[in-house]
Amino acid sequence: MDSVEQAVVAAVGRLEGDAEGFVRSLTVLEELEAAGTPGPRSELYALLVAIVGPEAAGLRLLEGRGNFGFMDNPPADPLYTECRLTALGRIVLHDGAGTALGLPIGLTNGDMTRGGEQPPFDAARVLDAATRLIDDPGLPDSEVAAVVGGPVFPTGCTVEGRVEDLLRGEPVELLLAARTTVVDDRRGRVLVITGLPPQVTEAEVQHDLFERFRRPMPGKPTGWTQTAFSSAFYYGDVEHLTIEAVFAEWADEADVMDRITSVDGLVESRRAHLPRPVAATLRDWIAALGPRRARGNIEKVRTHLVVS
Repeated sequence: MDSVEQAVVAAVGRLEGDAEGFVRSLTVLEELEAAGTPGPRSELYALLVAIVGPEAAGLRLLEGRGNFGFMDNPPADPLYTECRLTALGRIVLHDGAGTALGLPIGLTNGDMTRGGEQPPFDAARVLDAATRLIDDPGLPDSEVAAVVGGPVFPTGCTVEGRVEDLLRGEPVELLLAARTTVVDDRRGRVLVITGLPPQVTEAEVQHDLFERFRRPMPGKPTGWTQTAFSSAFYYGDVEHLTIEAVFAEWADEADVMDRITSVDGLVESRRAHLPRPVAATLRDWIAALGPRRARGNIEKVRTHLVVS
């Protein structure tokens, strides 16, 4: 977790006090400005939205009330949104001696979902790797990295690339791709898209699909065009966002899948880089917090993950 993100979470904690009630986002921004937090108000609010909103990765430190936006819909003015610490946010602030030590947030959350280069990893696997290190400080770095595994994004996109090099702290290019299938139902032949890469909006995907399939194609039956999109479905988390394209007549599945490979947003190449190797990051976190305290925080988070 970088210093500005930590400042945002800490500001909410200070304002929330003992009441554990929601704090108006505008008040949080004023608190940050009074504390000299770098960045214009618009950028600080964008960071707050990234921590609270539905596309936030990893372990959620803040929860919100009001319209924090989604995909193509911008968030409401900070005067009309509120936030407060989650149980995990309290572990980070209060069990980490007021610092970001409470949890290895930098690994679980990263910053790539808001335009950075550090991807998020599965929280349960990161904590398993930390536990293995507490039990066996001499565990080889390669085994620690194997337990952590590859990046996991909140949308559920697939990830390909030199993951082993990434975990060693080397910069790599990751290929993030949506999940695409063709199914037949009462509407006809339907292209189903889930798991968009982070920061890709449904509007740009739908527009490019429409442009690619809306005209009759030489050698294809008359009417072989894309005729309608269903509304994007959203079931409470971005992993279940679904876009469907319904074709007017029977379409060859192989040809459809071949044509969508160049649709904007379905496959994205992203540069990824960790500040330090995964094993070194976890070793430093355990040393700074202390093995006993680190284990206690891990158990608190595991209980929270099981309950939620």
